[in-house]
Amino acid sequence: MLDSLFAFFIMSIITLTFIEMITHLLINYQNQIDNIEMQKIIIVSINKFDLKQIKQGVNIDDFTIKLSNEEVCATNNQNKKHYCIKK
Repeated sequence: MLDSLFAFFIMSIITLTFIEMITHLLINYQNQIDNIEMQKIIIVSINKFDLKQIKQGVNIDDFTIKLSNEEVCATNNQNKKHYCIKK
């Protein structure tokens, strides 16, 4: 009886640790996808719009792209994530 309780306890710890690790990996994966999407939007906006328009701010789908003196920044308006590329 004690052996089976101990085995159940060990399996529970392993399972909970594994689930937490998978959740952390999924969050990191989603953050990387968001960064890549914002990089893509910045490149598209630089190719499609004039620099004067980008300085004023350009909206593409859920993103706002703005050019400052030092960097081009994209902001996701849905989740408020921000990504900048320096000149």
